[in-house]
Amino acid sequence: MSAGSPLADLQPARTPDGVTTGEYTAAGMTAPPAGMGRRGGAPAFLPGGGTSAEQADQVDVAGILRGDGPFGAEQVKLLEKAVAGTQPAEVRQHLQELENEIGEGGDNRQNAAAGVTHYLLGEHEQAAERLNEVDGDALADYYLAQALMSLKDWDGAIDALQTAAANGYDEVQCELEKAGVVRQAGDPEKADELLTAVSRKAATRAEYSYQKGCVMADRGDTLGAIEYFERAVDMDARHSKAMFRLAGLMDLLGEDKEAIRLYEQSLSKPPLFLGALMNLGLLYEDAENYPAAAYCFRRVLQVYPNHERALLFLKDVAAATSMYYDEEAMRRQRELEQQMRIPITDFELTARSRNGLERAGIATLGDLCRTTEAELLAAKNFGDTSLNEIREILEGRGLRIGQLVEQDTAESAGYGYSPGYGGAPGGYGASAGMAHPPQPGQPSPLASVAPTGGGGPGQPKLSPFVSDDISPAERAKLERPVSDLNLSVRARKCLTRLGIVTLGELVSRTPDDLMSVRNFGVTSLNEIRQKLADFELKLRND
Repeated sequence: MSAGSPLADLQPARTPDGVTTGEYTAAGMTAPPAGMGRRGGAPAFLPGGGTSAEQADQVDVAGILRGDGPFGAEQVKLLEKAVAGTQPAEVRQHLQELENEIGEGGDNRQNAAAGVTHYLLGEHEQAAERLNEVDGDALADYYLAQALMSLKDWDGAIDALQTAAANGYDEVQCELEKAGVVRQAGDPEKADELLTAVSRKAATRAEYSYQKGCVMADRGDTLGAIEYFERAVDMDARHSKAMFRLAGLMDLLGEDKEAIRLYEQSLSKPPLFLGALMNLGLLYEDAENYPAAAYCFRRVLQVYPNHERALLFLKDVAAATSMYYDEEAMRRQRELEQQMRIPITDFELTARSRNGLERAGIATLGDLCRTTEAELLAAKNFGDTSLNEIREILEGRGLRIGQLVEQDTAESAGYGYSPGYGGAPGGYGASAGMAHPPQPGQPSPLASVAPTGGGGPGQPKLSPFVSDDISPAERAKLERPVSDLNLSVRARKCLTRLGIVTLGELVSRTPDDLMSVRNFGVTSLNEIRQKLADFELKLRND
């Protein structure tokens, strides 16, 4: 990858992760190239980034950062264009040269230019450090407040906004931003009071509608929040924060195409934000636009190399695009799961071996595959002879002692795919057919299946809500795999995350159970209801 590529220009950012709070915390990433979300293709850009026309319209980055002219709002807009377009490497290069010139000192202009540029690149600690050195500059005070908000220094952000207003920055804008700080600090009611106090002057501003929408969202009024966010976007088509929040609500309502459009627009202006990039990647993945999804997650990892969710979702994409993600792999996995449920009593064992297994609490082949040889040998009166006897039984079925323990260890070490016994793809515990491998501390795909019980030894335990007194035909229907429903990728992955394998397990779940899964919306719920109706089945409580 060339040094000028947007993907190569990212430096680690030491900033808070704003995804969990839903706030718009910058992630320190340059904008995605145009055409990023095109169906079926990876993000398209030239080696230098951008199109030929964009390359011809270059910003004088050196003049802005290191020149003698004024540094104000117009210069900030030009820097935003450079960072979002084809010149992020140039911005970083000249910023570093400016930092070398400043050293331990620097005048107001130098510190202001360096601080604002650090903020646009998502480097908030460096931004705050430089902007704190500026005296009497309203623009610097305003961007200092933005950096402190990203660092969750609420008191410092309010002080900076008050100073910005006193030095001549837009007073109404500062009051609106102050309400946002108060809300993020945990007091939405006081924030609403501040908005009401300034409403006569601010009601026609996009920022006012955005802040009101945030208050509505915090109160749980989704429809009210959508109305305000839409109003903010109508007033200002480049209001990134409003587009981000509106996109999130559209996603929750199952309006995927609109959510993707809004997330893409919100990422068209720096600083870019972690939540927007992560959520957009998930939507691309659900739309089966895997190259674009992988691009989003890799961008996050270039800034946060150890980001757990980005690593996990990137593995999901790899699994979805690999040869192992197919129905045949799912079939093999189901067959192996059925083997795991076979009780030990089905085999002819010596009394010593059978008693040793009983004392160890081992009832099925799955239990043996979850137990190491050392643990078996630790059981009373269980020696090498009994161990060899068990080995022969398992090897006859293509299994071995401790197989699942080894796979769990491999997955916890960070491998995205663990083959079945003998290296066969799609084996038990592999990523085939699954959104992601089971992680340490999470239930395995068999967690909802009893070793024995239900209709007899080795049969699935259908559900506590399904009567045991059902006809063989009904039982056969409930034991059918959910793959027989021919669901969309999104719905299928959500069921996999819940560990749902059969129709019986699915109909034991309520609509609320399904809606609790990430990216499972009304559209997927209605799809499952329709598919179940074809089998004359329905969800619990429907």
